[in-house]
Amino acid sequence: MSLPIISIIVPVYNTERYLSECLNSIIAQTYQNIEIVIVDDASTDNSCRIITEFQRRDDRIKCFRHEKNGGISKARNTGLKHSTGTYIAWCDSDDVLHPQYIEYLYTILIDEDADFVECQCVSDYEFSPSVFHEHFDTTVVVGDRIDFIQRYATHQLQTSLWSKLQKRELFDGFCFPLGRIYEENYFYAAVHTRINRAAYSSATLYFCRKRMNSIMNTFRLRELKEGLKLIDLFITFPKGYADEIKSLFRQRSLRNLLGYWQRIAMMPTSISNKMRYNKLVVRFIGKLGITTNDISSFTRKERFIYKHRNNTLMFIAYLLFRKYIKRSI
Repeated sequence: MSLPIISIIVPVYNTERYLSECLNSIIAQTYQNIEIVIVDDASTDNSCRIITEFQRRDDRIKCFRHEKNGGISKARNTGLKHSTGTYIAWCDSDDVLHPQYIEYLYTILIDEDADFVECQCVSDYEFSPSVFHEHFDTTVVVGDRIDFIQRYATHQLQTSLWSKLQKRELFDGFCFPLGRIYEENYFYAAVHTRINRAAYSSATLYFCRKRMNSIMNTFRLRELKEGLKLIDLFITFPKGYADEIKSLFRQRSLRNLLGYWQRIAMMPTSISNKMRYNKLVVRFIGKLGITTNDISSFTRKERFIYKHRNNTLMFIAYLLFRKYIKRSI
């Protein structure tokens, strides 16, 4: 019996420096029956030329180019539309896969009759083959939908789409919302009821490249607004679950908001804007309906910020500390 086609979707935007390394790692997969669906989201660098060169070398590569940059969600939707695989994997165009990435995840998914399987990733600014051990850990844990939701709420599940192999039917009828960042969360919130079994491996098979200008390393008004929309998502979608699950999502939301409270101090904007954004975050904290039990596991710093979140002088003091004191330490 022939092995099924597995689609690896690669959204690309201006990653010429790393793209060849990424595509070489995909081509070198020990599982050969793959299609490589590249979506060039109107790159302005040499990414398109690099993709064309790789297409000449490997007929498993399909490329679709957007005439105008539409963002990551549009690129993901284009990739899904043009993929034909029974299973879907994702790879960011500056990341690197272990040679056995697909083969190993596919074997687990079939052996465990899972809807998706997740491995671990390692993150750094530059890739070295030594980050992948010659003999990787094969410990696998399998859980049901409730276990998945608990992992999602507590960050035990990596929110990213990469580092996973998923059944295609999980994406049936789903489109990533255009213009969103943190778009993976909308996928999990939409399809969580379709997940009956999920497998989690401790093997490190995915290299995620850090970049100074990535969303995770910046915090501007857009990131704040999108983060607050995410909080609304975390408040609404677990309503059908038990109170302990709802509490986990309140805790996750609160931790995010306390993080925003701190990151606002370093935003590149005026003090008056920072004060306005701080009040917005405080208002969202009030929407959560936090109980004493919800914060029992929080750190001392988190509990301190939560207790004094409404204190304007406290926020100003923190702002000045970050600007003038911590920078010099």
